[in-house]
Amino acid sequence: MYQITVCGNRKAFFQQIESILRKLLEKKQILYQVTNVGMERWESGQSFGKEQALYIVEVVWEDNKMGLAFAQEIRQKNPTAQLILLADTAEFWEWGYALHAITYLLYPIQTNKLEDAILYSLENANLRDYKITVKDSSGSMRSILQETILYIEIINRDITIHLKGGVQVYCRGTLNRLEEKLSKHFLRCHSSFVVNMEYIRSYRRYEFLLMDGSKVRISKQNYNKSVKAYQQYQGDRM
Repeated sequence: MYQITVCGNRKAFFQQIESILRKLLEKKQILYQVTNVGMERWESGQSFGKEQALYIVEVVWEDNKMGLAFAQEIRQKNPTAQLILLADTAEFWEWGYALHAITYLLYPIQTNKLEDAILYSLENANLRDYKITVKDSSGSMRSILQETILYIEIINRDITIHLKGGVQVYCRGTLNRLEEKLSKHFLRCHSSFVVNMEYIRSYRRYEFLLMDGSKVRISKQNYNKSVKAYQQYQGDRM
């Protein structure tokens, strides 16, 4: 999951950036999440999740409140975060160097330049957090993007990893070992199943229904716990 935070107080600013991100990342088939942070959320201290891969920051906010100060705090609290700075003046361009920003762009936003910066960020993200490596049934090592995994099931020690597009990867092992490699987007809902919550469309008693029509079992013992975990996950995305 590619985590992006857009920092600015103007609704139109967020909508424009979100539209560019959506068109680019969906075309590239990148699973992503965008969060908007304005002054109120910044001052409450809710804006510095370590999983954020990229911050797109408007340098000057409304009412002369400075997004630049926010960018400085991001760099202090999250040294590995990648920054893109946007402004309507070149007055603060030197801060782009000081904060090790990917780029400093001026309004009006040139979509191609912003897209280039986002793609650069993707290429330089810590991809270890987004992949797992397994030895498949043919003995070959397979590197799998976690965002392509719908769910994983096991029978005895035979594991099937179900991917987008109907692709399946077979390997042997235990779910416990595999689960250790997965991000927080995955939920162990049954002794034999792990599901990627990004692809859950809905749920009913004892099963999750996925966007591709697949059904993933929820154990009776873990039903309430699994549903609560999924609801919390959904709430965190709002």
